Amino acid sequence: MPYDSLLRHREQALGNGFTVTFCALDRRPVFASDAAAAILARAIWRSDELKLSSTHAWVIMPDHVHWLVSVEAGVSVSRAVASVKANTSRQLAQLGLTGLWQPGFYEHRVRNQEDLASQARYLIANPLRAGLVAKLSDYRWWYTSFACSADGEDVFW
Repeated sequence: MPYDSLLRHREQALGNGFTVTFCALDRRPVFASDAAAAILARAIWRSDELKLSSTHAWVIMPDHVHWLVSVEAGVSVSRAVASVKANTSRQLAQLGLTGLWQPGFYEHRVRNQEDLASQARYLIANPLRAGLVAKLSDYRWWYTSFACSADGEDVFW
């Protein structure tokens, strides 16, 4: 499918939910650093503050990020991702980290509200599947708007 056709799909799907994945250049483990992960997390929240997106869940892995997001009316998913990447790049450049992101991103359109919960469960379990931690509450860099118990464990399990 030509790239223009893919962009047209993204533009037609405004207001829908997406699971978005974007990676550090050459899959470098930039976000293994708490300082870098914190900057990326703030950039995601900044996108919401700027009314570009509405975040449902995210997980920052050492070399990539997964973001479950709905874009606001009149905003494309491409614009929301570009904002997060640019904001993160500017701040990490001040720490001497440049050439941060691989070009582009992968997105999967979420069809309905039930799929949001399912996608959130799958997304935040990435550190468990990757063997980074034995339980989700041991991993610092994730968020979901769906219910969690007081100890941070997801109630879906």
